[in-house]
Amino acid sequence: MNKLIVWALFDDANRSIYKALQNDNDVVVYSFGINDKENENNYIKIDLSLNNKTLVQDINKLIKKVGAPDIVFASPPCRAWTTANPGKALKNILENGNLELKNYSHFIAYNEYAQWYAKRDFFKEQSSILEAQSTTLATILILQLLKPKIFFIENPQGSRIFKYINSFCNFETINNKLHYFAYDKNFPKKATTFASNYYFDTKTTKEKSNIKMINLGNYNDRSAIPNKLIIDLIYQSKGIIWKKKN
Repeated sequence: MNKLIVWALFDDANRSIYKALQNDNDVVVYSFGINDKENENNYIKIDLSLNNKTLVQDINKLIKKVGAPDIVFASPPCRAWTTANPGKALKNILENGNLELKNYSHFIAYNEYAQWYAKRDFFKEQSSILEAQSTTLATILILQLLKPKIFFIENPQGSRIFKYINSFCNFETINNKLHYFAYDKNFPKKATTFASNYYFDTKTTKEKSNIKMINLGNYNDRSAIPNKLIIDLIYQSKGIIWKKKN
């Protein structure tokens, strides 16, 4: 039986997808990202944004090199997609999917009263939302090129990325909501969405975690995903794929 090929996009910080599945004999996992980790197994460095003018050609070359994926995981940067923080550039996403951004005057007023550690630079925040759009649009473009049997797009539940994908990109998803703490007590509760083309039986919990995101050390720790969650999603994915084959 041929192994299922899994592409893990933006899996270059903690490499959670690869680490969770590396011992699964039914799948082979390739991680993709911008970081310099070419010395690590099954890692491919690539700019997964529209700033990469050869993105389509690069993806087509990778299909020939490692094989087209059956399953794609994508975790595009989430930082700029929040509307809860007044120091971020995004104000709202309108019903038609267009972005409503905070202007220069907003940041002048905000910084006047913000604590020193919370002050924000107008141009850096605008750059951040441009990066968010670029990586999100690249994700949708890649999924349209690859046409995987199953895909997942991961972001916090409060992220506006899903509204942007659905409304602006006209890309339909089923938003599977879950809590990390329901899978691993060593994680914060972290309400998260795995948008997909299928419904998945995911876990939530009313329990509170004593672990806070803000207390986690570096970006790698904060971006980690519980192994049991990924293994469960792959287990359900196998069932979907193999059922369709028979």
